Amino acid sequence: MTARCVAKALWDNHSVTSLDVSGCGLDDMSGTYLGRMLKHNTALVKLEMGSNKIGPRTCAALADALTVCH
Repeated sequence: MTARCVAKALWDNHSVTSLDVSGCGLDDMSGTYLGRMLKHNTALVKLEMGSNKIGPRTCAALADALTVCH
């Protein structure tokens, strides 16, 4: 399953509270999809993304998501 599909599935999901995508080989674009999803998802409280190939785009998307108040 791609990160884009996961991000779409979680966009308005209200039941998943934890997601571990560690070691899934995610690149910067995949991480960006997940970061954008976090701006809209109000249920997810724990996201583990260790051991991936994320970079500055992902970091910017995650930082942007963290500035949104729900």
